[in-house]
Amino acid sequence: MNREFKGVWIPAFIWLDPGLTAIEKVLFAEIDSFTSRDQEYYKANDTIAADMGCSVSSVKRAVTKLSDMGYVERVAFDGRRRALRSTIDPAARSTSAGSQL
Repeated sequence: MNREFKGVWIPAFIWLDPGLTAIEKVLFAEIDSFTSRDQEYYKANDTIAADMGCSVSSVKRAVTKLSDMGYVERVAFDGRRRALRSTIDPAARSTSAGSQL
């Protein structure tokens, strides 16, 4: 996973969404950091859990919820490995008012 990583940016509409947990917000930012560089997000659940200091079941729930809410989409799955992509409008990345997907 090659990316220039300087931190995470969480759009206001994600940060202020009362329906999302802190883990879900941070995971969204992580997924979006790859998408904004035209890459897909391929980390395994156990790797995500270790990176975020949470359980694998928390990661699974977070991915499902973000997908169900339309914040991320599953773009590939081969039975073992899935690829995720943020659905955020690229224009919303450069504005604090970004309330559109």
